[in-house]
Amino acid sequence: MFVQGLLEYVMMNQGKELKVQERWYEKLHNWEKALVSYEERLVDSANDLDSVLGQMRCMEALGEW
Repeated sequence: MFVQGLLEYVMMNQGKELKVQERWYEKLHNWEKALVSYEERLVDSANDLDSVLGQMRCMEALGEW
């Protein structure tokens, strides 16, 4: 996937300046990375409703519901 490779390249070269949004992984159908990212965000703020909903979307897509 060209877009996935582009995202990884930008993260490696501009990673400190760019905050990767979990939703980007969802749009790329990279459910595993999105789920891990949402879980990491929930460790910092357990009441983040967007992260909880994102985690649920990922779990549904992965069949881990």
